Amino acid sequence: MRTNSWDLVAWDHVQKSIVKFQKKILAASLLKEIGRVHFLQKKFIESRLVKLWVTHQITLQSEMNLTSSEKYWIVTQLELNDSNQLVTKKKKKDLVSLVKKSSILLLKSVLEPQWISNLKLNSPYYNCMESLIEEITRITATNVKQFVFTVNLDSYLHLVDQKLILKNINSSIYLKRKCQEILKNNFFESYQHIKINYYMTDKKLPELQFGNLLVDILFHEFKSLFGRYIQKYILIHKQIPINKKQYSLRYLCNFIFIDSDYGYLKNIRYLFVNWIKKIGISLKSNETKIKSIDRWFHILQFSLIQVQKNNQRRIKIKPSISAQRDLLDTLSKLNHRMKNSIITIYIDRVSIILKKWAEYFKVCNCKKTLNKLDNQIFEKLRTWAFKRHARWSKQQIKLKYFPNELKLKYFQRIYHGNWILSYRDSNVTDKIFIEKLRWNYKRNYFPRLKNNKINYLNFLYQSHTF
Repeated sequence: MRTNSWDLVAWDHVQKSIVKFQKKILAASLLKEIGRVHFLQKKFIESRLVKLWVTHQITLQSEMNLTSSEKYWIVTQLELNDSNQLVTKKKKKDLVSLVKKSSILLLKSVLEPQWISNLKLNSPYYNCMESLIEEITRITATNVKQFVFTVNLDSYLHLVDQKLILKNINSSIYLKRKCQEILKNNFFESYQHIKINYYMTDKKLPELQFGNLLVDILFHEFKSLFGRYIQKYILIHKQIPINKKQYSLRYLCNFIFIDSDYGYLKNIRYLFVNWIKKIGISLKSNETKIKSIDRWFHILQFSLIQVQKNNQRRIKIKPSISAQRDLLDTLSKLNHRMKNSIITIYIDRVSIILKKWAEYFKVCNCKKTLNKLDNQIFEKLRTWAFKRHARWSKQQIKLKYFPNELKLKYFQRIYHGNWILSYRDSNVTDKIFIEKLRWNYKRNYFPRLKNNKINYLNFLYQSHTF
């Protein structure tokens, strides 16, 4: 049997050597040795071993059965300096798209170690959804009346001047030229399209990861501007604001400002709007309103509701109505597209969508809402089964698709169900089934979090993407 030469490479050892080199860039950036950082970045991006590893990662994510010659063709295209040579008539469009994804992943891998040192642990900005929601619930759970000012800049990214982004990257001319080639091809428009349903997208997409990094680089300037404003505030009022830094939060393109002082928030709004104008974004008046948090408010597709119980104010976290509607609409479109597909493939696709949605909203503490959503999802699954067999009786469909289930094991728990879409192959002992959203419910999620904020130095080198 002929072996593929591509599979003979020890990719684990290659990954370890790449991570070691990234640590060198990170160490030089922490020591503020800019010349050494630029030298190491150029050496990293010109390395053939790195390009082989990037191509291997992209082919694994795409799940395409490529030959060794096609993979080596992608590597040779990454070595070309002229991006116009990528499109050839002999090659398929799928391979050309893989070349673009590989170049994006290559740039993200070389730029991220430098910027990890700038995004420090004490920053009020968050890359973790759980820590951000925990911080908001901690602030709004007090008995003091709070005001909130929120801005979402996802739909305005394409208006930002590319020269400003390249200036903020603060890297070598070679890397800036590579980034400019990617930004010219309407990168931010495709990034916005990916982020439409951010809670159901794959977080390992290279376009999404590189776009998130560019967003952090672009909005990092406001951190220093806000710090200078706090210093002036202390000098003018001759008092230190208590934890003002924790009241100004950011998650990607979403800015959240929460405070009990309405005048303070007005000054922050004036500062933020003027800074946004300098980078080419002008907001409407209805998008910059300061609202009072009386009982509930929406943020990042979450609905935070204040509940009074035993003379204590608690925060109930729910997925927003639009997020629930998007999930049901996605399942309806999937039913129409896969009405004649095999049941194993259908269960796999539905399970992926539900797991991504549940992972994003795992901090929610609303069991009744999840139960109601499970019933609506069941109606979608039952509709798919009845449309496949229009002449079957209800009893036949239930025996085939919804048999009585006993002792279903799901994450070290045993569940019993009567209406769970499941299937067991005669050759396989394990049964595949669609799990319920309420099975992921955790009453007290936040006490399980040990670290509120990300340790960026550990996060980069312990993640599975590297």
